[in-house]
Amino acid sequence: MQFRNKRQAHGVVDQKHAEIWASKTFNLIEQCLFVFEKAMPSINADKLLTIDVANKKHIVETPLFIEGQAVVISEVKQKKTGWKLIVQLLNNDESKEVTEDLPDSNVFVTNDAPYESYKIIEVFTGTEEPHILQHNSPVRQTDTFQGRTDELEALIDWLNDTDSRRCLVYGDGGYGKTTLVLEFINQLLGSELDLECSPPQVICYYSAKMTKWTASGITYFTGIKPVLDDSVRELMLCMYDVLTKDWYTSSGRALIDKAAAALKANKFKRNDVLIILDNTETLASKPQDTKELAKLIDLLGRLVGRVIITSRRQETIEAKQLLIEGLTVTDSVELLKSLAEQHNAKPILQAGEATLRRVSEKLTYKPILLEALVVYISRASVGIEQALDSLYRKSNDELLEFLYEDAWERIGELHKDAFFILASLNCP
Repeated sequence: MQFRNKRQAHGVVDQKHAEIWASKTFNLIEQCLFVFEKAMPSINADKLLTIDVANKKHIVETPLFIEGQAVVISEVKQKKTGWKLIVQLLNNDESKEVTEDLPDSNVFVTNDAPYESYKIIEVFTGTEEPHILQHNSPVRQTDTFQGRTDELEALIDWLNDTDSRRCLVYGDGGYGKTTLVLEFINQLLGSELDLECSPPQVICYYSAKMTKWTASGITYFTGIKPVLDDSVRELMLCMYDVLTKDWYTSSGRALIDKAAAALKANKFKRNDVLIILDNTETLASKPQDTKELAKLIDLLGRLVGRVIITSRRQETIEAKQLLIEGLTVTDSVELLKSLAEQHNAKPILQAGEATLRRVSEKLTYKPILLEALVVYISRASVGIEQALDSLYRKSNDELLEFLYEDAWERIGELHKDAFFILASLNCP
């Protein structure tokens, strides 16, 4: 170690020292291999790393063998989108750096706290005193959030305007409405926002959908009211670990009144609660449904708390309207570069500014399509034009399948297990 620090790390290794220490280093490596032989993993027939512990074979889940080569771990990071392992391939020709996602239950996790519906955290918003806040918000959807400065400022202005009860974030699919709202919420949770008002004490995120997984399997909601009822019950989990039967016998206005009374009894004011209803366009397809949806959201805003709604439609509700359109040309180009760095998409990294502008325009400045292009180039090892042609040729179903495949790579092992079980029950 003294030799390494003096010569290799901070000095010059001349020929004489190299000849002496080459053999010494070789002997040290041989001794290490002998001593640690029983603790070294091996590759089984399925190309999985296994290790013998107490006469049992265990699979090593930490990726130590990538692209057919052993790796050297450079760094482990816990980011807001999950754990990342940065490694270098043990390759004499090109020891390229690779970033791998780790499952949620990896060996570096030390906190084994049980699952809770709501997390309690401290938030700073420019004042000296911290604010205690509980939330069930998901983490950011991306590590490469780009642009949207005006939209984020608009959301901050709305949050500061405590008289405004509802905010509608709307626009075509693929422009990043959910991504924007989750970025905004996570900046708030990360004490990254300077606010003129106190932040909400409770943030309830609810993804509006017509199905729910229950003990009886998939339950299909048969109208708007059951979905909004379910969002109110999700909010109530901020105060109760388990909801009693009476929370399920009430519905509509009666349930909203009951929630408002419970919040008031627990000293929560209307501005202390922020509800996020994501993807509400899935709830209403007929004019009558749209009216009912608007009425229930109006009640939530007036009686329970402030509401942020995301939708592909410009819902007919009284709300601050925030239209989400394509990224700017500059932000699109910067997003392509950031994604290319993350996924090691060399054709994008080597492309000129004019090419990236043209690609952005072809993909209508949609973040979801820009990311799909970069991921496709990275995985298929093809050029930009070939990747564009391939994306254009894909049907909607094929493109969705590709995007879901990318999503599959990002989710945790427990989620994957759940999907495998559901699939095997349907197709043994």
